[in-house]
Amino acid sequence: MPRKPIELPPEVARNFVRDMMAYFAAGHDTIKKDAIAAQQLHALREYLGPRDRKLRLTDIREMFEQMRSAGAFRELEDRSSAPQPVGDFAPTTRCARRFCRLRE
Repeated sequence: MPRKPIELPPEVARNFVRDMMAYFAAGHDTIKKDAIAAQQLHALREYLGPRDRKLRLTDIREMFEQMRSAGAFRELEDRSSAPQPVGDFAPTTRCARRFCRLRE
């Protein structure tokens, strides 16, 4: 039986996107990148159920990289200067969909 996708609160999704942008802005500073990924790991673990697969730091890095390769990062850079209404934040659904795939 398929599981119901997790609904991330908008604030958590916005923080994920903000940290993803900071992750790529860190360049080659691996310590800073690890700290950013660890912060998101801690935040997203709160939304996993007891039967879900455990999240690891490499999972967070992989999510960041996949979102970047999918073009989500370029879209966010273009829209980052314009304020977004709380109900209309497109990256929220992408983050939630990627996060829900990890639950399988």
